[in-house]
Amino acid sequence: MRKSPPSARGLLVAAPAAAVQGLAAAAYAIYLIEEVIRVGATGPADVSNGAAETILIVIMGLIGAALIWCSTGLWRERRWARAPVVLLEIIIGIVSFNAMTNPGYPSWIRMVFGALCVMAVGTLVSLFLPSTTAAFNSKDA
Repeated sequence: MRKSPPSARGLLVAAPAAAVQGLAAAAYAIYLIEEVIRVGATGPADVSNGAAETILIVIMGLIGAALIWCSTGLWRERRWARAPVVLLEIIIGIVSFNAMTNPGYPSWIRMVFGALCVMAVGTLVSLFLPSTTAAFNSKDA
């Protein structure tokens, strides 16, 4: 079990960023639950489809849990964690960009999603830095 920080600077950025994004995805799932409880599954048009809301809540919760779990793998320089984080960062980037540009959300939520979109791009870049790739490849030798 690795307790010291990763040797690659890219992982010093990617691991905490993935953990923060995982917490944000889980928080968004909780926010959606609160919206369904407050407004109701048959309320306004944005929450009128109960099945779609349930699926979105489950997916965002799973994405959050997966990002938190994989961030520990990145911190420990485990090669298996890189591919799921790349895939989840692409998903988070798309979802956050869509939510950031949605005028139906309050402005504070759009700002949070804007920050998540920037973090997703930064995390993807840091995962493909030469130092990060070298850190993963040195574990194989």
